Amino acid sequence: MSTPLSSCPTIKANASLRRSCGSPPAKNAAIGRCRANRRQQPRDSSSSSSCSCSSSSTASTEQLSMVVNMVGIRLNGLTSRLACMSIINWHSEVMYDMHVQVAETVMDHRTHVSGISPEDLLESSGVVSFDDAHGDVMDLIRGKVLIGHGLRGDFAAL
Repeated sequence: MSTPLSSCPTIKANASLRRSCGSPPAKNAAIGRCRANRRQQPRDSSSSSSCSCSSSSTASTEQLSMVVNMVGIRLNGLTSRLACMSIINWHSEVMYDMHVQVAETVMDHRTHVSGISPEDLLESSGVVSFDDAHGDVMDLIRGKVLIGHGLRGDFAAL
């Protein structure tokens, strides 16, 4: 059992997910492919007393946080394509974490921001197709409250 988020989930869940990309979770390595290139950083537990959010049992199953990472395609690499999706629940448990196959030639992996390297997007690395990722994520988030930064852009990528 993992430890609940140390602070208000609506504030911390997305930041926690962005920081969490380290090695795949031991309990289910199949969901950890997106996490390969990021360093794990400790969570800040100093502000837990100021949280005004409810921690009801309903919230733990109905609220998810999502992060989408993009790579650049086309000549200048400024056009974005989905390359990695990660979703955690209220308790920081990884629900989905996969690299997504990019059909176009990637011109900029944006490694300094995304942590995605060229090797991460090779078929041998276990990437999933865009259609599979789309279906999996839509099934997972159906009926849930989604927490995140820039979700409009994330959904546009989906």
